[in-house]
Amino acid sequence: MRAVQNGAPYATPEQVQKNYEDQFVHVAKQYHRFAFAEQSRHFIMADAPEWLVAMIQEFITEL
Repeated sequence: MRAVQNGAPYATPEQVQKNYEDQFVHVAKQYHRFAFAEQSRHFIMADAPEWLVAMIQEFITEL
């Protein structure tokens, strides 16, 4: 998970996602799952707690 709004003024959301995808290039695609907190800055747990809890619950139910 990654906050993107103003959290990375040096990169666009698309560049941030590509950076993460590039780091997973040798990992099986089934393990690629990215969630971007569009309305958050750096600390997702403080900026978007409801969104974070929903993402965690969704992840857990998919296990």
